[in-house]
Amino acid sequence: MPELPEVETIRRGLVKELAGLTLFGLAADESRVFRTSAAVLRTALSRAELLAVERHGKYLFLRFRNGILLLHLGMTGRLLVRNQEISHEPKKEDDSLPRHLHLRLFFEDDVVLEFWDTRLFGRVEWFPQATGPVRDLFPHLGPDPLSGEYREADFYERLKRHGGTRIKSLLIDQSFLAGLGNIYADEVLFRTRIHPARRVGGLRRFERAGLFTTIPNLLQEAIRKGGTTWRDYVNSTGGRGNFADELQVYARTGMPCRICGEPVRRLVLGGRSSHFCPRCQPRQGTFTS
Repeated sequence: MPELPEVETIRRGLVKELAGLTLFGLAADESRVFRTSAAVLRTALSRAELLAVERHGKYLFLRFRNGILLLHLGMTGRLLVRNQEISHEPKKEDDSLPRHLHLRLFFEDDVVLEFWDTRLFGRVEWFPQATGPVRDLFPHLGPDPLSGEYREADFYERLKRHGGTRIKSLLIDQSFLAGLGNIYADEVLFRTRIHPARRVGGLRRFERAGLFTTIPNLLQEAIRKGGTTWRDYVNSTGGRGNFADELQVYARTGMPCRICGEPVRRLVLGGRSSHFCPRCQPRQGTFTS
Protein backbone atom coordinates (compact mmCIF):
# COMPACT_ATOMS: atom_id res chain seq x y z
CA MET A 1 0.00 0.00 0.00
CA PRO A 2 1.34 3.46 -0.83
CA GLU A 3 2.35 5.21 2.39
CA LEU A 4 3.01 8.86 3.15
CA PRO A 5 6.21 9.25 1.05
CA GLU A 6 4.59 7.68 -2.00
CA VAL A 7 1.43 9.79 -1.73
CA GLU A 8 3.49 12.94 -1.16
CA THR A 9 5.60 12.14 -4.23
CA ILE A 10 2.42 11.78 -6.28
CA ARG A 11 1.04 15.01 -4.81
CA ARG A 12 4.11 16.94 -5.89
CA GLY A 13 3.83 15.49 -9.38
CA LEU A 14 0.17 16.51 -9.63
CA VAL A 15 0.94 20.03 -8.45
CA LYS A 16 3.54 20.35 -11.19
CA GLU A 17 1.23 19.07 -13.94
CA LEU A 18 -2.28 20.14 -12.90
CA ALA A 19 -2.32 23.12 -10.53
CA GLY A 20 -4.36 25.99 -11.94
CA LEU A 21 -5.84 23.99 -14.82
CA THR A 22 -9.57 23.86 -15.50
CA LEU A 23 -11.35 20.52 -15.45
CA PHE A 24 -13.63 20.11 -18.46
CA GLY A 25 -15.17 16.72 -17.85
CA LEU A 26 -14.68 13.17 -16.69
CA ALA A 27 -15.32 9.54 -17.50
CA ALA A 28 -16.05 7.11 -14.67
CA ASP A 29 -17.32 3.60 -14.11
CA GLU A 30 -19.58 2.57 -11.24
CA SER A 31 -17.10 0.43 -9.31
CA ARG A 32 -17.01 0.32 -5.54
CA VAL A 33 -14.14 2.82 -5.33
CA PHE A 34 -16.75 5.56 -5.76
CA ARG A 35 -18.44 6.94 -2.67
CA THR A 36 -19.96 9.65 -4.87
CA SER A 37 -21.76 8.80 -8.10
CA ALA A 38 -20.31 9.68 -11.49
CA ALA A 39 -23.38 11.80 -12.25
CA VAL A 40 -22.81 13.95 -9.18
CA LEU A 41 -19.12 14.29 -10.00
CA ARG A 42 -19.86 15.39 -13.57
CA THR A 43 -22.17 18.14 -12.39
CA ALA A 44 -19.94 19.32 -9.57
CA LEU A 45 -16.68 19.34 -11.53
CA SER A 46 -17.84 20.77 -14.85
CA ARG A 47 -15.40 23.56 -15.78
CA ALA A 48 -13.93 23.64 -12.29
CA GLU A 49 -10.50 25.13 -11.69
CA LEU A 50 -8.07 23.07 -9.63
CA LEU A 51 -6.84 25.36 -6.86
CA ALA A 52 -4.53 23.03 -4.93
CA VAL A 53 -3.44 19.44 -4.41
CA GLU A 54 -3.20 18.59 -0.71
CA ARG A 55 -2.45 15.60 1.48
CA HIS A 56 -2.98 14.31 5.00
CA GLY A 57 -1.30 11.02 5.79
CA LYS A 58 -2.11 8.63 2.94
CA TYR A 59 -5.09 10.68 1.73
CA LEU A 60 -4.84 12.92 -1.33
CA PHE A 61 -7.20 15.83 -2.02
CA LEU A 62 -7.92 17.92 -5.09
CA ARG A 63 -9.26 21.28 -3.95
CA PHE A 64 -11.69 23.14 -6.21
CA ARG A 65 -13.56 26.34 -5.50
CA ASN A 66 -16.82 24.48 -4.84
CA GLY A 67 -15.48 21.49 -2.91
CA ILE A 68 -12.79 18.88 -2.41
CA LEU A 69 -12.28 15.60 -4.26
CA LEU A 70 -10.73 12.81 -2.21
CA LEU A 71 -8.53 10.28 -4.00
CA HIS A 72 -7.34 7.46 -1.73
CA LEU A 73 -5.10 4.87 -3.37
CA GLY A 74 -5.86 1.98 -1.04
CA MET A 75 -3.54 -0.97 -1.67
CA THR A 76 -3.03 -0.91 -5.43
CA GLY A 77 -4.26 2.48 -6.62
CA ARG A 78 -2.35 4.55 -9.15
CA LEU A 79 -2.77 8.15 -10.28
CA LEU A 80 -1.23 8.81 -13.67
CA VAL A 81 -1.03 12.08 -15.60
CA ARG A 82 -1.30 11.67 -19.35
CA ASN A 83 -0.59 14.36 -21.91
CA GLN A 84 -2.69 13.38 -24.91
CA GLU A 85 -4.55 14.79 -27.86
CA ILE A 86 -8.00 14.33 -26.40
CA SER A 87 -11.33 16.12 -26.61
CA HIS A 88 -12.25 18.52 -23.83
CA GLU A 89 -15.80 17.23 -24.03
CA PRO A 90 -16.68 14.75 -21.26
CA LYS A 91 -17.33 11.20 -22.32
CA LYS A 92 -20.83 9.76 -22.20
CA GLU A 93 -21.84 7.80 -19.13
CA ASP A 94 -22.03 4.57 -21.11
CA ASP A 95 -18.54 4.90 -22.56
CA SER A 96 -16.47 1.99 -21.28
CA LEU A 97 -13.07 2.36 -19.66
CA PRO A 98 -10.26 -0.20 -19.79
CA ARG A 99 -10.28 -2.80 -17.04
CA HIS A 100 -8.94 -1.43 -13.72
CA LEU A 101 -9.24 2.19 -14.95
CA HIS A 102 -12.05 3.77 -12.94
CA LEU A 103 -11.78 7.52 -13.46
CA ARG A 104 -10.46 9.93 -16.06
CA LEU A 105 -10.38 13.65 -15.39
CA PHE A 106 -10.02 15.78 -18.53
CA PHE A 107 -8.19 19.06 -17.94
CA GLU A 108 -7.35 21.85 -20.35
CA ASP A 109 -4.09 21.70 -22.36
CA ASP A 110 -4.85 18.04 -23.20
CA VAL A 111 -3.93 16.84 -19.72
CA VAL A 112 -5.70 13.78 -18.33
CA LEU A 113 -5.54 12.39 -14.80
CA GLU A 114 -6.33 8.67 -14.51
CA PHE A 115 -7.19 6.65 -11.41
CA TRP A 116 -6.34 2.93 -11.72
CA ASP A 117 -6.99 0.30 -9.07
CA THR A 118 -6.80 -3.45 -9.61
CA ARG A 119 -8.10 -4.57 -6.19
CA LEU A 120 -10.73 -1.84 -5.70
CA PHE A 121 -9.62 -0.84 -2.20
CA GLY A 122 -9.19 2.78 -3.27
CA ARG A 123 -11.71 5.55 -2.72
CA VAL A 124 -13.09 8.49 -4.69
CA GLU A 125 -15.39 10.87 -2.83
CA TRP A 126 -16.65 14.42 -3.36
CA PHE A 127 -17.10 16.81 -0.44
CA PRO A 128 -19.26 19.70 -1.72
CA GLN A 129 -18.72 23.19 -0.38
CA ALA A 130 -15.73 22.03 1.69
CA THR A 131 -13.48 25.06 2.04
CA GLY A 132 -11.63 24.43 5.30
CA PRO A 133 -8.51 22.36 6.00
CA VAL A 134 -8.65 18.84 4.57
CA ARG A 135 -7.82 17.61 8.06
CA ASP A 136 -11.37 18.54 9.10
CA LEU A 137 -12.81 15.94 6.73
CA PHE A 138 -11.26 13.07 8.70
CA PRO A 139 -11.03 14.07 12.37
CA HIS A 140 -10.42 10.44 13.39
CA LEU A 141 -6.99 10.49 11.75
CA GLY A 142 -3.94 11.26 13.84
CA PRO A 143 -1.51 14.07 13.05
CA ASP A 144 0.54 13.99 9.89
CA PRO A 145 4.24 13.65 10.87
CA LEU A 146 5.23 16.29 8.32
CA SER A 147 2.67 18.86 9.43
CA GLY A 148 2.55 21.49 12.15
CA GLU A 149 0.28 19.17 14.15
CA TYR A 150 3.24 16.92 14.88
CA ARG A 151 4.51 18.23 18.22
CA GLU A 152 6.83 16.57 20.72
CA ALA A 153 4.83 17.07 23.91
CA ASP A 154 1.65 15.85 22.25
CA PHE A 155 3.47 12.83 20.79
CA TYR A 156 4.71 11.75 24.22
CA GLU A 157 1.32 12.33 25.79
CA ARG A 158 -0.42 10.16 23.24
CA LEU A 159 2.20 7.44 23.67
CA LYS A 160 1.26 7.31 27.35
CA ARG A 161 -2.35 6.53 26.46
CA HIS A 162 -1.25 3.33 24.73
CA GLY A 163 1.12 1.84 27.26
CA GLY A 164 -0.09 -1.73 26.74
CA THR A 165 0.05 -1.60 22.94
CA ARG A 166 2.90 -3.08 20.95
CA ILE A 167 4.86 -0.27 19.35
CA LYS A 168 4.65 -1.60 15.77
CA SER A 169 0.88 -1.90 16.02
CA LEU A 170 0.64 1.65 17.31
CA LEU A 171 2.83 3.17 14.61
CA ILE A 172 0.63 1.81 11.82
CA ASP A 173 -2.58 2.85 13.59
CA GLN A 174 -3.81 5.80 11.49
CA SER A 175 -5.66 7.27 14.46
CA PHE A 176 -2.29 7.63 16.21
CA LEU A 177 -0.24 8.90 13.27
CA ALA A 178 -1.50 9.38 9.73
CA GLY A 179 0.78 8.07 7.02
CA LEU A 180 2.90 5.19 8.29
CA GLY A 181 2.38 1.61 7.13
CA ASN A 182 4.39 -1.59 7.33
CA ILE A 183 7.39 -0.39 5.34
CA TYR A 184 8.25 2.79 7.19
CA ALA A 185 7.18 1.54 10.62
CA ASP A 186 9.64 -1.35 10.29
CA GLU A 187 12.38 1.00 9.14
CA VAL A 188 11.72 3.52 11.92
CA LEU A 189 11.94 0.80 14.55
CA PHE A 190 15.18 -0.51 13.09
CA ARG A 191 16.76 2.94 13.12
CA THR A 192 15.71 3.48 16.73
CA ARG A 193 16.80 -0.08 17.75
CA ILE A 194 13.33 -0.94 19.10
CA HIS A 195 11.88 -4.43 18.78
CA PRO A 196 8.45 -4.25 17.09
CA ALA A 197 6.74 -6.38 19.80
CA ARG A 198 7.78 -4.20 22.73
CA ARG A 199 5.03 -2.52 24.71
CA VAL A 200 4.82 1.24 24.44
CA GLY A 201 4.80 1.61 28.23
CA GLY A 202 8.23 -0.04 28.45
CA LEU A 203 9.98 2.39 26.14
CA ARG A 204 12.69 4.53 27.71
CA ARG A 205 12.80 8.29 27.39
CA PHE A 206 15.61 8.26 24.82
CA GLU A 207 13.69 5.69 22.76
CA ARG A 208 10.56 7.83 22.74
CA ALA A 209 12.68 10.83 21.71
CA GLY A 210 14.33 8.75 19.01
CA LEU A 211 10.96 7.80 17.58
CA PHE A 212 9.74 11.37 17.51
CA THR A 213 12.82 12.54 15.59
CA THR A 214 13.31 9.54 13.33
CA ILE A 215 9.76 9.33 11.98
CA PRO A 216 9.72 12.64 10.03
CA ASN A 217 13.41 12.36 9.11
CA LEU A 218 12.93 8.94 7.55
CA LEU A 219 9.79 10.03 5.71
CA GLN A 220 11.56 13.06 4.26
CA GLU A 221 14.47 10.89 3.18
CA ALA A 222 12.08 8.50 1.42
CA ILE A 223 10.34 11.41 -0.32
CA ARG A 224 13.69 12.61 -1.67
CA LYS A 225 14.12 9.14 -3.19
CA GLY A 226 10.63 9.22 -4.71
CA GLY A 227 9.15 6.70 -2.28
CA THR A 228 9.40 2.91 -2.28
CA THR A 229 8.30 0.81 -5.22
CA TRP A 230 7.67 -2.67 -3.94
CA ARG A 231 4.88 -4.02 -6.11
CA ASP A 232 2.33 -1.62 -7.52
CA TYR A 233 3.46 1.89 -6.66
CA VAL A 234 4.53 4.30 -9.37
CA ASN A 235 4.54 8.09 -9.29
CA SER A 236 2.25 10.34 -11.33
CA THR A 237 4.31 9.85 -14.50
CA GLY A 238 4.71 6.09 -14.10
CA GLY A 239 8.20 6.23 -12.60
CA ARG A 240 9.37 3.97 -9.79
CA GLY A 241 10.54 5.10 -6.36
CA ASN A 242 14.16 4.43 -5.37
CA PHE A 243 13.95 4.10 -1.59
CA ALA A 244 13.73 0.28 -1.81
CA ASP A 245 17.53 0.32 -2.14
CA GLU A 246 17.75 1.93 1.30
CA LEU A 247 15.54 -0.54 3.19
CA GLN A 248 17.31 -2.15 6.13
CA VAL A 249 14.81 -4.77 7.30
CA TYR A 250 11.49 -4.57 5.46
CA ALA A 251 10.94 -7.74 3.37
CA ARG A 252 14.55 -8.84 3.98
CA THR A 253 13.71 -11.96 5.99
CA GLY A 254 16.74 -14.26 6.21
CA MET A 255 19.09 -11.73 4.67
CA PRO A 256 22.00 -10.39 6.74
CA CYS A 257 21.47 -7.19 8.70
CA ARG A 258 23.43 -4.40 7.03
CA ILE A 259 24.75 -3.33 10.45
CA CYS A 260 25.64 -6.54 12.31
CA GLY A 261 25.19 -9.38 9.82
CA GLU A 262 22.54 -11.22 11.86
CA PRO A 263 19.75 -12.63 9.66
CA VAL A 264 16.68 -10.43 9.55
CA ARG A 265 13.62 -12.08 11.06
CA ARG A 266 9.89 -11.77 10.51
CA LEU A 267 7.05 -12.03 13.00
CA VAL A 268 3.31 -11.40 12.78
CA LEU A 269 1.70 -8.83 15.07
CA GLY A 270 -2.02 -8.21 14.81
CA GLY A 271 -2.12 -10.02 11.50
CA ARG A 272 0.61 -7.84 9.97
CA SER A 273 4.19 -8.81 9.17
CA SER A 274 7.03 -7.12 11.01
CA HIS A 275 10.69 -7.34 10.03
CA PHE A 276 13.53 -6.75 12.47
CA CYS A 277 17.10 -7.60 13.37
CA PRO A 278 17.16 -9.67 16.59
CA ARG A 279 20.59 -8.35 17.54
CA CYS A 280 20.12 -4.65 16.76
CA GLN A 281 16.54 -4.70 18.10
CA PRO A 282 16.57 -7.03 21.12
CA ARG A 283 13.22 -7.88 22.69
CA GLN A 284 14.35 -6.79 26.14
CA GLY A 285 15.28 -3.33 24.89
CA THR A 286 19.02 -3.44 25.52
CA PHE A 287 21.12 -2.84 22.43
CA THR A 288 24.11 -5.12 22.04
CA SER A 289 26.94 -4.17 19.72
